[in-house]
Amino acid sequence: MCWQMAWLFLRRPKKAFAAQAKTPMDRAFLYYLKLSVVSALLWGLATAVQTTQIPAGLTGVLFLTALGAVGVYVISVVLAPVLALWTHLWVYLLGGRKGLDQTMKATFYASTPTLLFSWIPYIIFASILWDVGLSIMGVRTYQKMGTGRAAVAVILPNAIILALIGLFSLLMMELSSASGLDLGTGGGLLFDGR
Repeated sequence: MCWQMAWLFLRRPKKAFAAQAKTPMDRAFLYYLKLSVVSALLWGLATAVQTTQIPAGLTGVLFLTALGAVGVYVISVVLAPVLALWTHLWVYLLGGRKGLDQTMKATFYASTPTLLFSWIPYIIFASILWDVGLSIMGVRTYQKMGTGRAAVAVILPNAIILALIGLFSLLMMELSSASGLDLGTGGGLLFDGR
């Protein structure tokens, strides 16, 4: 059932959102949790492949693999409801009055591409854009909003988050530059000799 639904959200999202319109939010969250396990296992596998190049031994590789899988699962389970709440604020401000549960359902179902494909390098960016498109479609369908309002309600909160992350990154680079520390790709905190 879960794989059939995921396949439908990937191939025929309009039909998938319509088919799940009457599904309770807790069942949508269960779907999300199941795909989060798959995502965590795929991330763990990708971590294992990458860490085999580190001279950490089998125990170290297994530890890093498990840590990566558990970390991805915990982050997925925590971030999706938070993102849904943040998005719902904008949905509400733009006229969506069908309830928080509808926005949460849209968020959980729209996460399908990222949960299945984000472990593949470079594909993560396409999967995130795919999620945004599905989120717009889900919010439009479940909140009975126009496409333009749904797009603003989904894109604006994500743009704000990206801007804050960018500002934080710039602040960290400026602080590291001012303190003489290199926080770049040098493998840790390095004094640059100033």
